[in-house]
Amino acid sequence: MAIKAIIFDCDGTLVDTELMCARAFTDSLKAYGIECEPQQMLTEFFGIPNVEIAAQLSRRFGVQLPDGPITKAYTDAVFKNMHEQMRVLSESVSYVRSLKARGFALAVGSNGTKDVVFEELRVAGFLDFIPKDRVFTAADVPNPKPAPDMFLRAAAACGVSPEACVVVEDSATGARAGLAAGMRVVGYTGLAHSPEWQREALQKVGVTRIINSLSDLDAHLA
Repeated sequence: MAIKAIIFDCDGTLVDTELMCARAFTDSLKAYGIECEPQQMLTEFFGIPNVEIAAQLSRRFGVQLPDGPITKAYTDAVFKNMHEQMRVLSESVSYVRSLKARGFALAVGSNGTKDVVFEELRVAGFLDFIPKDRVFTAADVPNPKPAPDMFLRAAAACGVSPEACVVVEDSATGARAGLAAGMRVVGYTGLAHSPEWQREALQKVGVTRIINSLSDLDAHLA
């Protein structure tokens, strides 16, 4: 079946925010006596929603972590540092823009915090050509990645079947969601902080198409 829609992950795929977000989240935990290294967020908890990470850490440390205050502290920190710490590849923005010009429907599916995802996409320039009503986060579906809910909803918003979609993901968690949705999944390591580790993680969940530059996606759209 011909590919008609492309669904991108956000953090680590369209924008390089993984370390910035990891620092913001681990800093938000310190008020509750939990010390985690940002690197732990980039390995053990890679691609998992913050609310689920907090739930796991609550059980591990026996500390109640209130979602509201932690989310606010995290969001405030990200917004404060985004303009200085978020890296955006201009060639990636240009390439994704060209996909729309070529007739592909575009959407975003992210396990990130909704306000943060929208701001990242706005600052990076992606919202200039990706409709806001095709940006989905964990808050929009009953089950976040690795469940397929988010990607299936994105496909419906684009008006296409799952088989006509390509998912571009940097995390194994997101890749599992795309595969579960019955979509073609392309792994992306171009913004990876540990590219070999990330490539191996993607391959372990069954991703056979892996690119290091978004423009290489063209080879997987036929």
